[in-house]
Amino acid sequence: MRGMLPMKRRNTPALLLAALCALLLAALLALFLHGNYGRKLLSKLDLRNPLPSEASALRGWANTLEKSSYDADVAFLGDSMIQRGDFRPYFPGTEICNLGLSRDTIEGMLRRVPAVAAVNPELVFVEGGVNGLGDASVDAVLDQYARLLDSLREALPDARIVVQGCTPLSKQCERIFACDNGTIRKFNEGVRELAGERGLPFVELYDLYERDGFIDPDVTPDGVHLLSEAYAPWAERIRPYIEELTAG
Repeated sequence: MRGMLPMKRRNTPALLLAALCALLLAALLALFLHGNYGRKLLSKLDLRNPLPSEASALRGWANTLEKSSYDADVAFLGDSMIQRGDFRPYFPGTEICNLGLSRDTIEGMLRRVPAVAAVNPELVFVEGGVNGLGDASVDAVLDQYARLLDSLREALPDARIVVQGCTPLSKQCERIFACDNGTIRKFNEGVRELAGERGLPFVELYDLYERDGFIDPDVTPDGVHLLSEAYAPWAERIRPYIEELTAG
């Protein structure tokens, strides 16, 4: 009929070509898998074996430290607050091993006790807990902390263990961590009690960096961590323990 648009013809050659390409790809894939070429390729790229598990990596870390025969006077175990802190300039002549690990929890620190024992410290400073308080209750994290302290005392029966409290957060970081400063204060009191029950000294750090209920904005670059120069009052607060060690 006049005025009607002609029907579009199907592009049969194009459909056949697409079908042939699909069949060819399927055949190549089957040959690739049947001939074990995938495993050979991954082996060539050194990707055939999976990455080591966290447990094996921690064992390897402890083993490396042990074989290095490193003999530390002081070891710091903790999360990013320890990792970012360099206490060596404050205590020249003291062998200090920093075993801080960013984002670590008390449970993670418990798995790293062999690494602490491997450096043979006479004095161990422990800090951590905030990274776990957003996901678990204060009591649950304190239970983990108790196991950590007991594990350290068992692994290092002759070392002195000093327990440290956690520092405050900014208001914005309270939301990020899903943990407010009231919870941190409650946790610190629980840690103080755990230390007292075991005859271990407790060092309060919260008051060093708190202003108007939050972390002092003058000491932090991000509302959580400390500026390098802000570790000075921390170092002064733990100085008596290190001087007692070096004097002996």
